[in-house]
Amino acid sequence: MISITSWCQPHFHNIEVYENYTSAFENKSVRIIYLVSSDREVDHDYLLGIEKAAISIQNFYRKELNGLTFKLNQPVVEVLRCNKIANYFYTNPSDAAPENWGYFNAYNEVNKLLGAKFNDENYTWVIYSDGPGNKGRGGSSICVMPEDDLKGLIGKHPTQPNTNRWYGGLAHELGHAFGLSHPANPEKHPMAIMWTGIYGYYPEQAYFTEEDKIILKSSPFFIKDKKIEFKYQEGRFEGSDKINSDWIEYKSNNNIKYYFKLQAISENHLIIKSNDRDLLLKFPLNKGQSYISIDKGRTWQIWWRLY
Repeated sequence: MISITSWCQPHFHNIEVYENYTSAFENKSVRIIYLVSSDREVDHDYLLGIEKAAISIQNFYRKELNGLTFKLNQPVVEVLRCNKIANYFYTNPSDAAPENWGYFNAYNEVNKLLGAKFNDENYTWVIYSDGPGNKGRGGSSICVMPEDDLKGLIGKHPTQPNTNRWYGGLAHELGHAFGLSHPANPEKHPMAIMWTGIYGYYPEQAYFTEEDKIILKSSPFFIKDKKIEFKYQEGRFEGSDKINSDWIEYKSNNNIKYYFKLQAISENHLIIKSNDRDLLLKFPLNKGQSYISIDKGRTWQIWWRLY
């Protein structure tokens, strides 16, 4: 029996691994899995491509829903190794319709190893499989994307190298996973993301229909980012609770600003990383003592008290 410990290897891209840190919003989040077959190696270009796509469509949903969007699980992309060869996923009969084999085979692996399930109350799952196929599918909280999409995400698709085409494809299939259908009147909505808006229209011109927006806004997976402010003796910090969101430090005695990114968050603390200096700051969510690190979080020194 394959254990999750042996085969599930989460990958943090551009995020330091902080001891005991997970997202405070690990439930009600989109969980993205890069499923690596036994005869394939982890492709770090794919990892980066998946992460860029996830952040792009998260921002697209936010724009379309006036500030509402979904949370990304942390790490944004998890690497899951399995004992199936790549050709298995799109050749093993798992449904009456061959075009669904890749979907159900990939789902079955992640179900077995990580407990993914249809209509999951805690996660909406995105599974990128390196099995050679070209049939992306989404529905009932499960979205499966094939190797064809992985190539597209890094600009190496043989006929459609524009990465926005494949970002839009993820936005479309994730929409199905959130419960959206194709437009009832598709001829009225050629640029809708749930129709043909993925072809040359994403992200600027593609859109959700009003019917789509009603469904998404009623989903428990869509909440606004929480704004956070910390004050200390010499200034203040402002940002939100979203991983990779921008944070700004304002000094009280001058107009100098320093810029950070939110790197990790737990139920008690958050960590921001300077954009141009080699330092981390750890803030307690309930205010109080903060800490600073200049060695990537290996050691921490007492910093200002926050209020």
